Amino acid sequence: MNMDDQTLQKLGRQIVLDEKGNPEMLSALWKDKRAVLVFIRHFGWMISRRQVADLNKNMKAFKKKNAQLVVIGNGPEHFITSFREDTGYKGPLFTDPSLETY
Repeated sequence: MNMDDQTLQKLGRQIVLDEKGNPEMLSALWKDKRAVLVFIRHFGWMISRRQVADLNKNMKAFKKKNAQLVVIGNGPEHFITSFREDTGYKGPLFTDPSLETY
């Protein structure tokens, strides 16, 4: 999806949390390379887990395009660890409990 500049700037100012609860400005995730943002419904939802596990199998395609896959959920950050273990996903993984990025 292509976004207009105003929407992209607004999205870039949003804060997401890493698995330790550290804040990160969303625009920092695409500062050095393209980012493909994947918003999942919930860390515990089986379809979200399957979706990310399937995407994880295609990481070489993202790297080939000089892009990184960034997964953003919306639950508490302590759910990220088990989500990562179940999906095998090792890339950037964040949460937005405020739902502002959604």
